[in-house]
Amino acid sequence: MESGSPSVALAAAQPVSPAGPLFFNRELSWLDFNHRVLQLAADQSFPLLERVRFLAIFSSNLDEFFMKRIGGLQRQRASKLSELSMDGLSVDEQLNLIQQRIKALLHVQMELWQNDLQPLLEQNGIVIQSYDTLSQADRAFCDEYFAKNVFPILTPLAVDSAHPFPFISNLSKSMGVLLEHPVRGEAHFVRIKMPENLPRFVPLSTRWHFVPLEQVIGGNLALLFPGMKIVEWQLFRVTRNADIEMDEEDADDLMEMVEQELRRRRLAHVVRLELPEAMSQAMRQAIVEGAGVDPRDV
Repeated sequence: MESGSPSVALAAAQPVSPAGPLFFNRELSWLDFNHRVLQLAADQSFPLLERVRFLAIFSSNLDEFFMKRIGGLQRQRASKLSELSMDGLSVDEQLNLIQQRIKALLHVQMELWQNDLQPLLEQNGIVIQSYDTLSQADRAFCDEYFAKNVFPILTPLAVDSAHPFPFISNLSKSMGVLLEHPVRGEAHFVRIKMPENLPRFVPLSTRWHFVPLEQVIGGNLALLFPGMKIVEWQLFRVTRNADIEMDEEDADDLMEMVEQELRRRRLAHVVRLELPEAMSQAMRQAIVEGAGVDPRDV
């Protein structure tokens, strides 16, 4: 790899137990494969936009990994099964190693984006701006875009004793908002589902300049909650288990069985909750408890 790109060198999966020296762990080996996708994103011999695409493929692969691979391990952990994997690891050992490796890969991905790909995009005229740094004209354009296209389709859902935490669909992005009553000082948590029928980035007047949709919403929250103090807003996302279990021998109607399992998949348990590091402890607690997620899976 040419100099100037962040290093993506990570130790490959190794046979980690004397009980199974001839076997590699299946899950860690899969993460090694996705690491190679990350290496392609760092390879300067590829065109810039192709490298950005590899970065997106890495994230999409990781989503599939959690949906298809992690759910089974979490079920084993919950049932307290003591069976070891082919390479001699317990369920807890596998999940701990997976978590460590994914954190390392995500760190590399973030550095690759912030220190390499995003600056190169800017050098080539493709700029992702922050709402707070917009010119007065661009901010006015974004505020008008919000009023016309975003505000009418947003449905904030407050969470309190009379309103339970809303269902969060698989891989959908949500915005959590902490509000405070200016007089009584009462704190309120609100969830806003990010619109899926709008572009992820709002185009600005300057060609190939964009601002993230969530920042446009965050900059206009006062219109959604008049008279309330906006304490904090953050994005979060859940991943649900998609590992379908079917017993074909006992099924009278295979098609009906598949349809039932697909319906269950929509309501399947959460295998991953993604929260930004900058999120306050108050909001983190509200989301973790509301979504019913094991803190180890955050």
